[in-house]
Amino acid sequence: MTDLATLVAPLKLEVAVPGEFATTFPSTTDNDLAGSLANAFGQAQLDGFFGTQTIDLTDMTHPTVTPDLSSGAGALVILYSSESIIRSQLRRLRTMTKYESAGSVYEVQQSASVLVEELKAVQARRLELLALIRRQLRANRAVYVSDAYIIRAFGYYPTGYYGELGSFYGYELAGLNNALALGGF
Repeated sequence: MTDLATLVAPLKLEVAVPGEFATTFPSTTDNDLAGSLANAFGQAQLDGFFGTQTIDLTDMTHPTVTPDLSSGAGALVILYSSESIIRSQLRRLRTMTKYESAGSVYEVQQSASVLVEELKAVQARRLELLALIRRQLRANRAVYVSDAYIIRAFGYYPTGYYGELGSFYGYELAGLNNALALGGF
C-alpha cells in the first residue's frame, strides 16, 4: 500500500459507529482524513517507525509512502490517526449546556468519559504494539503483529497489501532497530 487515502474507509470505522461517520463528523471530508493519516505517519516516524521511508505530500488528497506500507504498518497509522481524532473530539465536546428562557430551564449533558476511555484504549494498544515490537527486536526475531485489529479496522482482509496480514516489513522498523542498537528503549 502506497496511497494513504486507501486507509480512509478503515479509519472511519475506527472512529465512528459503522454507517454514522457522516453524522458524527459532518464537516470532515475524506481529504481531511487523508491529511490526518499523513500526520499520523509522521508521528509514527517520530516514535521510531518508518525510519527509511518517505512520504510525498505533493497531492494532499493522496499522500503516498515509499516504499510500500505493510498491512501491520497501515493498522498502526490508523491507530495514530484515530488517537489524534479522538483527542480533537474531546477538545470540542461540551460536558453540559444550559438554556434558560422565561422561567424554563433546559440542560443537556454529554459524557466525555466514553471518549476518554476510547482514547485510553487506543493509546494503550499503541503502547502494547511498541512494547511487543521492542521485545521481538531485542530477541532478534521477526515481528508479526497478528491480532484481530486489522480485521476489525477493515472488516475483511484488505486487498492490495503485500506480505502477511499483520506483519511489518524490515525497513518499517529500521528506526527502531537503530535505536535499539544505540541502547535506546
